[in-house]
Amino acid sequence: MQNMRMVCNSTYLLDQEGDHGVKADEVTALVDGLAAQDAKAVIFSQWTRSHDIVIRRLEARGVGYVSFHGKIPSEKRPALVERFREDPDCRVFLSTDAGSTGLNLQNAATLINMDMPRNPAILGQRIARIHRMGQKRPVRVVNLVAKGTIEEGMLSVLAFKRSLSAGILDGGAGEVSLGGSRLNRFMKEVENVTGRMGEAGEAAPAEERAFTGTESRPDVPGPPLVRNRRRRPRVRPTLRRIPLPGPRMIRGRRSRVWAASSWRRLPPPMAMARPIRG
Repeated sequence: MQNMRMVCNSTYLLDQEGDHGVKADEVTALVDGLAAQDAKAVIFSQWTRSHDIVIRRLEARGVGYVSFHGKIPSEKRPALVERFREDPDCRVFLSTDAGSTGLNLQNAATLINMDMPRNPAILGQRIARIHRMGQKRPVRVVNLVAKGTIEEGMLSVLAFKRSLSAGILDGGAGEVSLGGSRLNRFMKEVENVTGRMGEAGEAAPAEERAFTGTESRPDVPGPPLVRNRRRRPRVRPTLRRIPLPGPRMIRGRRSRVWAASSWRRLPPPMAMARPIRG
């Protein structure tokens, strides 16, 4: 399934030889339009090979860029973000999901998703990199989806997850949008299971009876039920206090044997000497 998603961007992601795909060309066309407006863009993709095919086209056009991914050491990441924010010639910020959290990129107003994540929370985190406090321009989000592929089916899955989470939280919508045959079959199974549970819950009160004392239920095998059965008292081991040895004279010095607790059985003193008789 991952290969099916990767080939939607370009065949280069699989064989690293050919480059059959239109997403990279669409990205460069959007970047050319932003360059005319003196604006910057943030491009997200889950795979660094997608960055490679975009970088080829950016370098051919002389457009400055920054590539941000998980293999970059943490001490070098602030410099990349600072360059994108301060350098006017750096117009594109290429990033994987490693840059979807904790970055302030509000100097850009356009976000391009070359591939859609399965989790709508990750999609929201991507958008939050530019749609945050300090943004002075309207934010535009562009999602590139290959028609008639697995990506088109993922749109309905994302819409279902987003509406489901919104319905669970307070203030959410009361309806959940569904799309696709898989989701319809899933909801039918949920209705069947909940329907069977409801029927069992309605039949249960009619069959329940009150049993007290030592009376046993006829439909439940086993010993009779006894109410208020006493618990057996715990049997604790018997402990005996052992007297500690007192001070003894060893060559003119007084020595004591110390124990952490007198309830422990102490070993006999090994280094005790007999008292010296004068």
